[in-house]
Amino acid sequence: MSWWIYLEDESKNLVDVPDFIAGGIVQARLTSIGLAPVPNSKAELNVTYDYSRYFYQYLDPVDGLRWLDGKRAVDTITQLTSACRYLPDERDGDYWASTPGNAGNVLAVLLEWAKLYPNAVWRVC
Repeated sequence: MSWWIYLEDESKNLVDVPDFIAGGIVQARLTSIGLAPVPNSKAELNVTYDYSRYFYQYLDPVDGLRWLDGKRAVDTITQLTSACRYLPDERDGDYWASTPGNAGNVLAVLLEWAKLYPNAVWRVC
């Protein structure tokens, strides 16, 4: 199970973000040396529920990551910044591992997006 997180403009279109490779669903393309991940440039991220305990502990004790849903990005920057102070943003080699670094990496990506598009709105499904 997982969440899908989107950051949308006033027309409900995904905003463009700097290329990133993160989350539970990463597209790949075949190269001469095998499969290589394809960076995404739209503000959409799939996050495993395996990190839930960190989101409840450091982001919101009632709603966890769902706390973002429906909020303007600017209204989430302070809380995301606070959570990122406690969680490292270094990913583990195993995406599915429930580690502070994996959870922190997700929040660091979301914080970057929020700063780029403070008037956009989060959607969490």
